[in-house]
Amino acid sequence: MIPLRRAPAPKSCAFFNGLLGAEPPALYAASLRIRRQGKKPPLLDAWYFPLALGQPLPTIPIWLGPGLLIRLPLEPSYKEVCRLLRIA
Repeated sequence: MIPLRRAPAPKSCAFFNGLLGAEPPALYAASLRIRRQGKKPPLLDAWYFPLALGQPLPTIPIWLGPGLLIRLPLEPSYKEVCRLLRIA
């Protein structure tokens, strides 16, 4: 997750500005995948999921390898961490 309004995004994340439009959301989760196609230069696929305070967190794709994907449900993961840290 990249909170754009709290601190400037790292220079490595500057490419998101074009993907997210002129007015990017204040908070979003992002997932990236590199695809290699033979001898061609690799391609970077990016997905972003706007976040809103008080709304459930999304499930995002996490790429473990070519064609190997898991879906990470952020909301239950967040709730479990809060429970374990006793901050819920």
